[in-house]
Amino acid sequence: MPERDWSAFACPNPDCPAYGQKGQGNLRPHGWSSKQRGIRCLRCATCGRNFSQRAGTPLFRTHLAEDKAQEFHEQLVRHVHVNQVQADEAWAFVGKKGQAL
Repeated sequence: MPERDWSAFACPNPDCPAYGQKGQGNLRPHGWSSKQRGIRCLRCATCGRNFSQRAGTPLFRTHLAEDKAQEFHEQLVRHVHVNQVQADEAWAFVGKKGQAL
């Protein structure tokens, strides 16, 4: 079985020179956090820190299987009806750059 591509992950150690930088090629599989759930532990080759592939996600430190988390999302989050959306902050940051209003 081919090994998974870990380029979508980044080192969560703020003291690491590769902190938050995806696709650096510095992450390697390093055992399992939960083999029955398929949760991999990764090691950053830059700083040597080990972390779960769920680090920095809503599923971090949960014992919930990913299919159950998806089920939760489908039932409670996907069909949320929004009454108001305020995009003025995004416009102030993106839309006003270099434009006169």
